Amino acid sequence: NGDDRNDEWFIRLDRPGFFDLVIYNRWGRIVYESKDHTKGWNGNHYESGEPCSEGVYVYILRINDFEGKAFEQQGDLTLIRD
Repeated sequence: NGDDRNDEWFIRLDRPGFFDLVIYNRWGRIVYESKDHTKGWNGNHYESGEPCSEGVYVYILRINDFEGKAFEQQGDLTLIRD
């Protein structure tokens, strides 16, 4: 909502060798994708810039650590707008 509190959702990592974050809506459509670990999701669609609706979103994070070991993590997050 632009109040500088929880306006973006970040994955905090120290210099991953590879980073790929994809966030999906409940219909399985991609609403956000980034290969830059310094950028967070602000709740808007990554192509159109339109605000995404409130609700639960699923993310898949794929990284390689500094030694080249691959990791994948899946989870969900809830988008709430005030």
